[in-house]
Amino acid sequence: MAKTKAKQIQSILVPQPKPQDAYSPYAELVNNYHLKIDFKPFIRLQSAALSEFRKRRKEILMHTAVVFTSRHTVHHFFELCKSINLEMPVDTKYICTTQQIKHYLQKYKTPKQRQMLTCKHNNSDDLGHLVKRHQQEYFLVPCSEANQKRMDNLMESQGCQYTTLSTHRMVANDLSDLMDKHYDIITFFSPVEVKIFVARFPNFDTKQTAIATFGQETARAIHRAGWTPHIQAPTPQAPSIVDALRLYLKSQV
Repeated sequence: MAKTKAKQIQSILVPQPKPQDAYSPYAELVNNYHLKIDFKPFIRLQSAALSEFRKRRKEILMHTAVVFTSRHTVHHFFELCKSINLEMPVDTKYICTTQQIKHYLQKYKTPKQRQMLTCKHNNSDDLGHLVKRHQQEYFLVPCSEANQKRMDNLMESQGCQYTTLSTHRMVANDLSDLMDKHYDIITFFSPVEVKIFVARFPNFDTKQTAIATFGQETARAIHRAGWTPHIQAPTPQAPSIVDALRLYLKSQV
């Protein structure tokens, strides 16, 4: 990790909605390190057209396993199902790339534990290995419009039977209010956030800003932008971005 003097770390930008819980992990960082954290989503999500989802109803029900790579996808998939009164078969298997996604899934479904599989690490290789071990399944892969090509490539590489299904699309928010602001740390949770930020601020100088990333794909997007991720999650020591930020802040003292 590149080191920054502790006195310089006073502000963090998090491209997510502000937590409603006053006792959120971010609040702990604010109190312990006297920080200012601004929450500014770079993107907003729009659900897929209901008419297209309805047309594919029979096709969706043919699948024996569903792959989820984000909580957003879980939300949009089951909200669309609810809108057309579609209930997934009780023996459907669910593959989640993280424990957090698995826990979020339980808000919508309560399948038996043996029907819920979780990757050990949140990366494409681990997901590919898990899919390959269950090649007998017919996989449904709900995903964002922007992520569909990547999921097609991953599933095709495993030689399995699958269908990708676009459940939502990402739309860029107006970031003009960030033009004259400086942050000591900026966090990124997806390659799409990186793409939007780079497009809006093509001449952004990272010399005075530490970059935090969640997930390997996000870190790769940062590298493609010509930047260096200083803070990364998940890792064994930092399973969440807040844990990674906490470790980084401690290292600066």
